Amino acid sequence: ASEQREDVVKERSNVVKHPRTWSEDDVARWLENALRGRALACLQRLPRGTDGKILCRWPLSRFNQLCDNKQLGNLLFQDLRLHMNGKDICHPKTAHNHRP
Repeated sequence: ASEQREDVVKERSNVVKHPRTWSEDDVARWLENALRGRALACLQRLPRGTDGKILCRWPLSRFNQLCDNKQLGNLLFQDLRLHMNGKDICHPKTAHNHRP
């Protein structure tokens, strides 16, 4: 019986969280790994206290401002939208293991 419980716990831990539930650290991990590391430069301009709830409300223009690059901001905005729609397969805590 305990073996079955362990399997259930493992299955649940693989569930991808919606970005609005991300902590400030989760957002930072996502930025570190988003777009195969191309968004890392944006991390230093991320305002302190930005969690997933705040991030999900940002308009495209805010991503462009964050990245100081319209093309990169657009790609980052699209990447977040994929996560929000459940189409992305990695969770920020495991993104370093993700190789698209």
